[in-house]
Amino acid sequence: MTPTEDVRPANGLRRNPPQVLVLGVVMHNDTGKKAPSIPLKHYGWILIGVWTLVAAASLGWNLLQDREESLRVARQIALTNYERDVLYRRWAAAHGGVYVPVTPNTPPTPYLDRVPERDVATPTGRRLTLLNPAYMTRQIYELAQEAGLPRGHLTSLKPLRPQNAPDPWEKKALEAFEHGKAEVSEVVSVNGQPSMRLMRPFRIDFSCLSCHEEQGYKVGDIRGGISVSVPLAPIMPKASHTLSLTLGHLVLWMLGVVGIVLAGRRISASAEEAMKAQEAAAAATMAVSTVDGMLDGVIITDLRGRITHTNKALTEYFGWGREVVGELATKLVVDRDAVMILPGLTACLKQGYARDLECDLLTKDRREVPVLINASVITDPQGRPLGVIWAIRDITALRQAEMALETERRRLLSLLEELPAYVYLKAPDYSIKFANRFFRERIGDPGDRPCYEVLHGFTAPCKDCQSMQVSASHEPQEREWVTLEGRTYRAYVYPFADSDGSPLVLELGIDITERKRAEEVLKEKTRTLEAFFAHAITPLVFLDKEFNFIRVNDAYAKSCQRDVSEFPGRNHFELYPHEENQALFTQVVETKIPYQAVARPFVYPDHPEWGVTYWDWTLVPILDDAGEVDFLVFALQDVTDRKQAEEEIRQLNAELELRVMRRTVQLEAANQELESFSYSVSHDLRAPLRAIDGFSRILLKDHADRLDAEGQRLLDIIRANTQNMGQLIDDLLAFSRLGRREVKVAELDMEALARNVVVELQNTLGDRRVEWDLKPLPATRADRALMHQVWVNLLGNAVKFTRLKEAAVIEVGCRPAGDEDIYYVKDNGVGFDMQFAHKLFGVFQRLHRFEEFEGTGVGLALVQRIVQRHGGRVWGEGQVNGGACFYFSLPRRPAHRAGS
Repeated sequence: MTPTEDVRPANGLRRNPPQVLVLGVVMHNDTGKKAPSIPLKHYGWILIGVWTLVAAASLGWNLLQDREESLRVARQIALTNYERDVLYRRWAAAHGGVYVPVTPNTPPTPYLDRVPERDVATPTGRRLTLLNPAYMTRQIYELAQEAGLPRGHLTSLKPLRPQNAPDPWEKKALEAFEHGKAEVSEVVSVNGQPSMRLMRPFRIDFSCLSCHEEQGYKVGDIRGGISVSVPLAPIMPKASHTLSLTLGHLVLWMLGVVGIVLAGRRISASAEEAMKAQEAAAAATMAVSTVDGMLDGVIITDLRGRITHTNKALTEYFGWGREVVGELATKLVVDRDAVMILPGLTACLKQGYARDLECDLLTKDRREVPVLINASVITDPQGRPLGVIWAIRDITALRQAEMALETERRRLLSLLEELPAYVYLKAPDYSIKFANRFFRERIGDPGDRPCYEVLHGFTAPCKDCQSMQVSASHEPQEREWVTLEGRTYRAYVYPFADSDGSPLVLELGIDITERKRAEEVLKEKTRTLEAFFAHAITPLVFLDKEFNFIRVNDAYAKSCQRDVSEFPGRNHFELYPHEENQALFTQVVETKIPYQAVARPFVYPDHPEWGVTYWDWTLVPILDDAGEVDFLVFALQDVTDRKQAEEEIRQLNAELELRVMRRTVQLEAANQELESFSYSVSHDLRAPLRAIDGFSRILLKDHADRLDAEGQRLLDIIRANTQNMGQLIDDLLAFSRLGRREVKVAELDMEALARNVVVELQNTLGDRRVEWDLKPLPATRADRALMHQVWVNLLGNAVKFTRLKEAAVIEVGCRPAGDEDIYYVKDNGVGFDMQFAHKLFGVFQRLHRFEEFEGTGVGLALVQRIVQRHGGRVWGEGQVNGGACFYFSLPRRPAHRAGS
């Protein structure tokens, strides 16, 4: 490598060679421009070059003229043959064709079957057949081709005979004629030989219509064209002619060169001595001027590395000037890079130059600046080294650009790594040069494995590898493929190039597995909907905005006793006219609001024998993306049977109301009797009970001394049972009156009501200790007196059945459940067996003996009756000796009035 050659550093960045590297040549050439000997040599070479160009131009012009003349002759021959062929054709057309003997090579043409006189016989019996102009022209072409004459071809874009089909060149020419071109000629290769091809169009005349009128041609239309091919080999100049012409010009050129060289030597020798004296001074002056004018900083050192000269650019860029003259060049660089200067000087002295030394230069104000240094040896005319010239270029901008480029590279790499798709680069040898994180995680780390092994688990390249096709065609492609794990990817394959220009293939793949599954689900749903529409028992219709049938299902067609195929395209109201329904349909289209009709009567115009039918139907507008009505869905249900049943039910209801009225009268009479009975029970039974209790009390008070202990015990039993019987009568009358009492619903503070009842009960407990746990209770709407009775009965039971507990605990609370509130009373008393829970709310039903716990068995029945009349329900849970919990629910909405 010489000092003037361009060098590409190892990092791939091409740097412009520093001007100093060509300084020696510049100095030498510029000095030579002022010396007589150097310009004379230049002039000699210039004259030789000019003479060479003149000789070459003359030779080229002569060869070009020969070629153009040959092409002109070839075109003229082609044109002459074309005109001759046209004349043959016109002559034949003017005479209506030519009769020739029938031979194996000239059979009757089937395209003249309609001509009665196509085949004739001479008086001697010889058969003749009529040749049309095209047939005649074609046979002439065949004879000319056999004789080695220019070949003609009659052709068309719509040939009757396959042999008349155009070749690619003729097809282009015919297409050009369609656009108005009158002639096409060109030199092309025919059967491997250069040929002049010429083609002109021909138009339909009356003689052509016998064969081509059926193809739709008219007189004056372009039917096709006639092409002529003329081989250029016989016409082009012979090789001997070209060789003699070339040799003649070569001899003439050599004579001129010899004359120029002899004259140059004589003139150069006479002036050489006069210029040597000026050469050294001119060289020195030019060197200094060149160094000072350079844009890069420049220093010149002696062979020991001491600075002997600096230029203006060094002072302007780095601050150093004449003050560093005499110092070692290492003073200009930072200490860590000083070791690079001496090896660079040694290399420069050894090979004449040192290039691309990168280091940090220390400016006069102590800043560190990255620089690129190139050095060349300065020699005297005898080639002996005099010193070294160093060109110093500030590469701060280059370093910044490299850093920016590296930042962008990392940013791009980060982007590729974070893409939710795989990206990889593949070389022509199927190796994977790069694969992003998605690829590595989803498909696997390629390592050194080829792509077909990583992607498909193959041991050999895929047949018809699409990536390699992209590399060959340089056209992007798309494909879908499935991984070994069953994931589906949509891949986009692009041609790519490495930094050194070598071809690569870039493939980006998006995981579409979920989309494919969704598509399969959508297909299945579509199939299901299609099956539903086709086989639904409900009549369904799709109508457009003008109420034309788009589609109907089998149920609709059967309801009309028609076939499904009869409806599409027909208008609904032309088939079934109905002014009121048509107005409603129009309203739905205009307002875009669905409409529902109930039991609307309809009479089929084509089936009046069916009478009046009744239909529930719904019309729903389906809107497009723009919010306009796209089509209508019309769903119907025949309710004729339901309408008739409703009419029967109405009649039955009328009869039932009459029966209810009669039954009500009877019930009112029974209620009056019941009230009379209740009064009798209250009045007639209480008197004997009071008498029994009174006389028993008198006996115990006034005659106790006459009774033994057993008699007194029996009288106590009589009194207790008499009082219990009175309580039973009172409870029974209360239960009876509750069914007739009106429920007076009002806003009720349940928490305050429960606390009042607790206070009432607490006053009756005496020394008993009861722990009350009263939780917040929501308000409700209920009859205050009746709810008071509910709390008295439930809390009273809790107090009663915890009597045996030393520490009784009674909890009152509420919890929401749906649209109702559930109140409860929970205790830790004796409880009950859940298998008898169904008896809890029956009248006179008791789960404990009277001797254990007093009571009549009516309290819980009263609670159930009251809660049920408020629209609620009541139930209990318990465990023997584990306590009990009684619940009752009330709806959050206002309770119904009594009797509802």
